[in-house]
Amino acid sequence: MKNEADEKREPHALDSIEISEGVESWENMLKRWKRPMLYDDRLEWLHKSQKRDGNGPERFLFFLELADRHGEHRVFDGLPQNTGFRFTLESYASIVDLKSNLSANAFAILCNNFFAQTEEQKAQYPLMLPYEEPLFSKLLWFFRPFGGYGGYDNLRPYNPERLGKNKGRHYLDVARKFAERFTMNAWSMLNARWNCTGQTPDFKPAELYWREIIILMRHFDLLKHIEHGQHVPTSEVFKKMLDLVFEENNIVPEKAYNFSNCGPILEPLISAGNLLARALYTARLNIK
Repeated sequence: MKNEADEKREPHALDSIEISEGVESWENMLKRWKRPMLYDDRLEWLHKSQKRDGNGPERFLFFLELADRHGEHRVFDGLPQNTGFRFTLESYASIVDLKSNLSANAFAILCNNFFAQTEEQKAQYPLMLPYEEPLFSKLLWFFRPFGGYGGYDNLRPYNPERLGKNKGRHYLDVARKFAERFTMNAWSMLNARWNCTGQTPDFKPAELYWREIIILMRHFDLLKHIEHGQHVPTSEVFKKMLDLVFEENNIVPEKAYNFSNCGPILEPLISAGNLLARALYTARLNIK
């Protein structure tokens, strides 16, 4: 039987609205992202999604792809769907500008939630995660130099202003420190993959991506650790580095070279300013 309170209750607009249990899955959130959405709604989606759980590293993979080339305005030029302008809550801007802003926001989210992890985030996303696939190769890709050695990259963007005048430098410093730590750890794992005792750690990605690891060592000016004897390469890794020097300088060796006999062929390259050749020239003396 209905009591007196029920009979007097006035209907409300929320009476028929259902509120689901739990948290929206990452899979469903991605489905919403791929649908048409206003710029301000899309920006809000980005900042809300950083607090959601992904299935393993999928969330970070997504943000790495979104943040790629965040400082390059021309990356969105030339596509028909990128022409025109849109109203936002704050301005009237070109679609190219809006997409560039979304990319910069994705980079800031990476810095706040992954590159500079809090203790809580470390518990949720262990630091070993970057050294497992598929995130390992994606990070090597994200930190790659764009225009060869010394060129722009995602940590030295062509236009850092979209990251903010005050926080922009902070974000780039945070990402740079993470990239250097990640690269050095990847190098150590590569070195351990081929060690002198024959006990090979189960870390196949380092062996598969040896070229990318060595290129990042040079790009981030980390070869000095090899040159100064702090990180001595194994003979196998040394040979890989030597092969890369030959390849980049179009050298076809007339005989087999290794750490014991490569000095003379490296000397002209050192005179020409080749940093990798210089590091190898010193490192060869420390290999046993």
